[in-house]
Amino acid sequence: MVNYNLFREKKFLIVSMTVVVVILFVSLFILSQKNADPLTKEEKAWLTAHDGKIRLAPTPHWAPIEFFD
Repeated sequence: MVNYNLFREKKFLIVSMTVVVVILFVSLFILSQKNADPLTKEEKAWLTAHDGKIRLAPTPHWAPIEFFD
């Protein structure tokens, strides 16, 4: 006679452990992406060449894109 409850428990355990491992790997991937620098080497070189500053020159009368109230 086969004990079906034991099979169900093993199957549940395997599925549960698989879900935990997948969640762990996805979490680690997401956390590693947050610490990555979003700038490319060329963008970093441009910032270094321009004293690390970004200057904006908006046109105040070009509504609705650049509009000052």
